[in-house]
Amino acid sequence: MPAAARDSSAPLPREVSLARIISQGLIPATAASDVVQAVAGRLAIQGQQVSAVPHALLVRAPAATPADVEAAFARGDLVRSWPMRGTVHITTAADHHWLRAALMHRTDAWVRRSEEAYGVDAALCERAAEVALGLISDQGPLMRSVLLAAWQEAGLMEAFRGEDVSSYRRRHLLVRLQREGILVQGPRSGNEHLVMDARPLPDADSGPAGADVVHGGVGHRAACAHIA
Repeated sequence: MPAAARDSSAPLPREVSLARIISQGLIPATAASDVVQAVAGRLAIQGQQVSAVPHALLVRAPAATPADVEAAFARGDLVRSWPMRGTVHITTAADHHWLRAALMHRTDAWVRRSEEAYGVDAALCERAAEVALGLISDQGPLMRSVLLAAWQEAGLMEAFRGEDVSSYRRRHLLVRLQREGILVQGPRSGNEHLVMDARPLPDADSGPAGADVVHGGVGHRAACAHIA
């Protein structure tokens, strides 16, 4: 498009990039005082790679230290999960459930496909939740390998339609039980965040949009407005 035909009021790519840097808390004027506030101010920060999580938080809270990141997860102030799509994000404990509830419908199609392809129905998920919560009650937050072994031992990884679908089932159960607010990832141990019971976190009705924020609920529009 010729320069003369451009809308002179439209932001230039450089201006958009700078605006995003500012809004993401990546300059001193918009940086947070601590890592929990860094996450709260953005509602969620991508945390797919465990080793990159401290860096993602510390660049937004330059006065904090790696020990502060570890402590925030250990206290339960920060958690890690799939609250909105198939990518892991960090949220505050206070925001986790209402964000998850408001955005959970976006993965409904994934749930249906997985049920059809791998036989992961509601009964299997209930059994997986029972096994997980029983172990957590006895042992505290779990390493993923311990949880997966327990699901295997409980017979949840059986073949479906004559095929070994255990690798798919493991991922589906890990994501789905977090999507549905039963499990969440908390304290870090080595290169993973331990799986813990998500039910004690502030519930979905305690968020800034109030009650019933699920898709189709009376509070959903207000929840989306707050996210925006």
